[in-house]
Amino acid sequence: MKIAVLSDAHGNRRFFERVFCEVQSECPDSMVYLGDIFGYMPYGREILEVLRIQFDVILKGNHEAMLLGEQCLDTQKDRIYGLAAEKKKLLPAEKEFLRALSPEYQLDVDGKTILFMHGSPLDRLAGYLYEDCPDYEWELPGYDYVFMGHTHRPYVKTGKHTVFVNVGSCGLPRDVGLSPSYVLFDTDSGRIDIKRVIIDTEVLEDPDYREVSQAVLDVFQRGGK
Repeated sequence: MKIAVLSDAHGNRRFFERVFCEVQSECPDSMVYLGDIFGYMPYGREILEVLRIQFDVILKGNHEAMLLGEQCLDTQKDRIYGLAAEKKKLLPAEKEFLRALSPEYQLDVDGKTILFMHGSPLDRLAGYLYEDCPDYEWELPGYDYVFMGHTHRPYVKTGKHTVFVNVGSCGLPRDVGLSPSYVLFDTDSGRIDIKRVIIDTEVLEDPDYREVSQAVLDVFQRGGK
């Protein structure tokens, strides 16, 4: 089985559309989304519509939890996130759909046990686990593979028994700002491919980006790790 795994679109429909087009060209057997549909840019509802139709699994991210009031939303930070404004656009059925989402999903296939989550094993909704974390043992008993989002930085880290994969962000990459990422995973062979989509800088001249916070625009200008 070939699985495409995406995360953290954050309302950036231009990036998401480009990445999703690339994903479709790969003809995956299944598509999994690891959360954070909303926040930073105002097109989360449009992305949600595509996810509901096209994806097999959708997980809840911390931005969905903040939008719904399940986690505290800092009003100062929401000047950048824009979650309160996004919540007002949602229909009651869309809110109920988001509330019902889980931050994690387990799949057993081809003799492998796979765990998908938005955050990390430390906090499956909102935990950060970076590749260079010195204090983590990089093992999760009972799981062969762990797929994560949330940090917006893709990597593969192999422990003794568990392989950890961060799929990065398909909407707001924090390492190379105009290079959103996703992952293709072949469950038969165990092959993991981090895929990048190169976005031309001219996209930032699109009307979608005129009202975006300067802090977010600065992230798009990053050229490397």
